[in-house]
Amino acid sequence: MQSLERTIRGTVLFDEPMARHTSYRVGGPADVFIVPADIDDLAAAVGILHERGVAVFILGRGTNLLVRDGGIRGCVVSMEEITKIERTDPEVVSAGAGAAIMEVVNRCMEWSLTGLEKLAGIPGSMGGAVVMNAGAHGAYMDSVVNAATMLGPDGTVYEKTRDQLGLGYRSSKLGGAEIILDVRLSLGSGDREEISQVVTEKLAWRRDRQPLSLPSAGSVFKNPPGMPAGRVIAELGFKGTRVGGAEVSELHANFIVNRGGARAVDILSLIDRIVLKARDERGIELEPEIKIIGED
Repeated sequence: MQSLERTIRGTVLFDEPMARHTSYRVGGPADVFIVPADIDDLAAAVGILHERGVAVFILGRGTNLLVRDGGIRGCVVSMEEITKIERTDPEVVSAGAGAAIMEVVNRCMEWSLTGLEKLAGIPGSMGGAVVMNAGAHGAYMDSVVNAATMLGPDGTVYEKTRDQLGLGYRSSKLGGAEIILDVRLSLGSGDREEISQVVTEKLAWRRDRQPLSLPSAGSVFKNPPGMPAGRVIAELGFKGTRVGGAEVSELHANFIVNRGGARAVDILSLIDRIVLKARDERGIELEPEIKIIGED
């Protein structure tokens, strides 16, 4: 860890509460928390950690993440400074892995580029959006992602095509020690006013249907075949159910919100209860969409 402090130009923190870095506002401490200043800094940090056998977790914006109350052993590396967005060709945009999805949507709108506007309002980073193949209203990242630049644990930089990324429903083939540095998007020329109208409509749709005023990690479960998960959970009578400071939202049953003072164990308890009842009463296997990490 002293090597990190001597080498990294960015921020190095110890015993950093993950509640400060997740949209749920819960989560125990990470042994080490690093915010590299740029890609070179990131490569240096990853190299040191890999050389010493330290477990690494790459953090986007923490909006699809539940960290258990015992925290994370090893090192969390935040991508919050890897945010460069540029138009590399008339219909191609490159976005850093840490760039906010909404910021990329807005830049594409400024450039009159269409293809990403239906994702307006999705929180999180571009790197996370690719790993989870984020989508909304019938549009997914796999429809616009052309390729991604990757960083290997040995410091090599290479490219993966859309096919190599293996994007599926809320999933990809990405994992292990490789890190997304940036994402290349193939878009189309469009009318700025029409794109802006779609963005406005999608943001309004979210405000009306999702509990955006309370901490959450968005949809907790993937949709089972043929039915939205939120409908299943609502029909099972879970709306408004509370454990500690965690509650199944009255507005959208596939959201578990932090009403104040929630712990990860409260949220996990609700998840377990929903999974068991869906299995026992409906024969439906609900699979979490959020990523659950850390120790109890």
